[in-house]
Amino acid sequence: MSEKITEKFELYDVLGTLVPGLVAVGLIYTALSWTGHKVEIPTMPEALQVLVLSAVAIVLGQLVQTLGSLLEGFYFWTWRGRPSDRALQGKSRRMSASQSAELKGRLNSHFLGNANQDMSDHEIFLCALSICNHRSLGRVARFNSLYAYHRALTTLLLTSTVTTLVIIFVVEPNPYAAWRVFILEAATTLLFWYRTKQRGMYFADEALRMADLEVAQQTIAERTNLASQN
Repeated sequence: MSEKITEKFELYDVLGTLVPGLVAVGLIYTALSWTGHKVEIPTMPEALQVLVLSAVAIVLGQLVQTLGSLLEGFYFWTWRGRPSDRALQGKSRRMSASQSAELKGRLNSHFLGNANQDMSDHEIFLCALSICNHRSLGRVARFNSLYAYHRALTTLLLTSTVTTLVIIFVVEPNPYAAWRVFILEAATTLLFWYRTKQRGMYFADEALRMADLEVAQQTIAERTNLASQN
């Protein structure tokens, strides 16, 4: 039954919403049990349990994604800039500074034509991303889903870490091994924070490279058509 349900979801829905939602359900259940609150699950048929759990997980996953979007500015600040801006500024490990500058120049010229002005790095990336989404280029959609997935888990772990810290100072007596749990959560949050940063760079690099390749192919096709007409 669960396999049939997950087949109805796109990759973004499963990784970005359903999985973080299921993790959130588990963390909430664990936190309530850890603080001495008895949790009783109503008796119901197995199929109905799967449906209810999936529905709750999707709602919680959407809440986590919303919170992640609100915190994205904070994440960018800790990463010293948007991944797309860093890629276009030559700060990506997958592109040299000269490659980034040439790519940025080509995309800027393509999007503005003969206009004597420059687009911002973020505007260039958004235009490049629109090309990738329209043409379904490369692995852009997959990398976007993976970035959203890791951002959601980072947000969830950060929330769990803060919640544990609040429990330590509010709940008396402190739950078993409270500080150990807090340290473990904080370390795991840092690991996922770094992994989310990596995924953001992979996503930005892929979108910019694929858009640049598509623009180059369009330019070659246009020149070929002109040559054939002449």
